[in-house]
Amino acid sequence: LPHQDEAAQVPRVHKEGRHHTSPARRLASQPQLHPCPSEGSASTVEVSSCHMQNSAPNVEADSEDFRRELACLPDSAVGAKLPKGTFLPQAADVHSRQAEVVEPDPSHPSLAELRAEALAGPPKERGIGAYIRSVEGELWGRVVADTGRTWKLASGRSAKKENEGRAWNFDPDPGRRDQPRSAPSRRADEAMCSAGRQTSVLDALAEKKRHDEEALAAKREAARQRRRAQDQPAAERRVDPDDNKAYTWDELRQRYLGMFSDVELKEYWEKDCKPARPAAGAPKRHDVPERVSRKAAERRRDPDDGHGYSFDELLKKYRAAFSLAEIEEYWLEECQPCS
Repeated sequence: LPHQDEAAQVPRVHKEGRHHTSPARRLASQPQLHPCPSEGSASTVEVSSCHMQNSAPNVEADSEDFRRELACLPDSAVGAKLPKGTFLPQAADVHSRQAEVVEPDPSHPSLAELRAEALAGPPKERGIGAYIRSVEGELWGRVVADTGRTWKLASGRSAKKENEGRAWNFDPDPGRRDQPRSAPSRRADEAMCSAGRQTSVLDALAEKKRHDEEALAAKREAARQRRRAQDQPAAERRVDPDDNKAYTWDELRQRYLGMFSDVELKEYWEKDCKPARPAAGAPKRHDVPERVSRKAAERRRDPDDGHGYSFDELLKKYRAAFSLAEIEEYWLEECQPCS
């Protein structure tokens, strides 16, 4: 603030010829603070427009200038309680602060320039120049600027970056931006995707248990078939009434594989298929032991291990696993005489 004496020495001449000082200088020459005692250590002063007008000289010629310069004071200075030791700024200082204007930086591009640049290039997959579509299929617009926490769109909307994947997604196919999906197909696609992505632990355990049960059932069925094959003499042949040909149990199962179950084939084998009659001149089963006994000294090679055995030795080897008839037939048909 200028010194009070200096302000008093600068006169001002009006048309009437009277010497007056300006209202701003009179305001500067007035005491700036009027301390009012109050409770506590600090004292405050309430400054109001009425107080300022009453403290100024009552000069009609200066009233218009005084009101105009008083209006330039900040609003906080009128009706506010200022701390002790605070001085009000002069009108010239207020005018200088109001005259300060921040000039735009010519090197910094404007939003319009960024928008034009983003829309001019080809569509991108992410970031500026990409399209954003809501999870419901609505096209929001094309990204023209990155404001930090949001994407600014050409349509005027903003998309929060933290909501990507929940409320919106970058659209990789801008060609369908004018063809939003229908609601039913969208819900169906979302249901299929959620079913594929969100497989619960309980569903996985149930699926594993089902596979284990199926594998166990297949193993049990294979074991039952092996037991049936062992119980049924392999060399026994029966006549199939369908074509009047003799088949073993394995051959009959192979013939009707896929047409009947093993239970049905077993019943068909026992009830409908009759034992095959030996051909004329063929040795009967009760004649085999006599022929074997007559050739007790003969040795034949067992194809199982390649060693030569007599019938008694072969009988001792397989007695626990096969019947006498099976061993005799194996001796005659499978075992070749030793040279």
